[in-house]
Amino acid sequence: MSVDYGFGDWVAKHKKSWRWQLAHPWTINLGQPLINAFPRTTQWFNRRTFREFARVAAERINEERPKLVVGNHPFMVTALTMSREQFGLEVPVIHFQTTTLDVTSLWAEPKAERYLVASPVVRDELAGMGVDPEKVDIVGYPVKQAFLRDMSKAEAREALGLSDTFTCLVMSGGEGVGGQIATTTAL
Repeated sequence: MSVDYGFGDWVAKHKKSWRWQLAHPWTINLGQPLINAFPRTTQWFNRRTFREFARVAAERINEERPKLVVGNHPFMVTALTMSREQFGLEVPVIHFQTTTLDVTSLWAEPKAERYLVASPVVRDELAGMGVDPEKVDIVGYPVKQAFLRDMSKAEAREALGLSDTFTCLVMSGGEGVGGQIATTTAL
């Protein structure tokens, strides 16, 4: 089921901005440390930005009555925390952060109910940005062990049923080639 809580336009603008930043890495190299240096300012900005989304999300989620909401994006930390804190969201919320080595202050919402993180490093970084470490559970990196074991080329080819010839895999997703897959594969 897909439900729009009024976040679509903002997400489109954010993705356009992110693509621009990826094309100009210096903005990320300068911007990320700046965001992390002032976590309270980042939190204030996010609360203002996501207030209306938080209101609508609380209303709609309460109507749908799920047992649990799991947020897996830093903007959802702020929005869903506000939904519970200010707009009466009744459903428990857990924030699932999978980065193993570092976390940005976009994830650091001291009023968030609960976090699941991949490592003690991330828990400690969140704590340094104002999150109570008692609200953070370390669950490890959430992948099957098979993904963490390197296969030789021969093993991989055999498992996938591929012959011993040149193979090219093109994947699309996230901020990859986006809607340009037909153009990319035609090259």
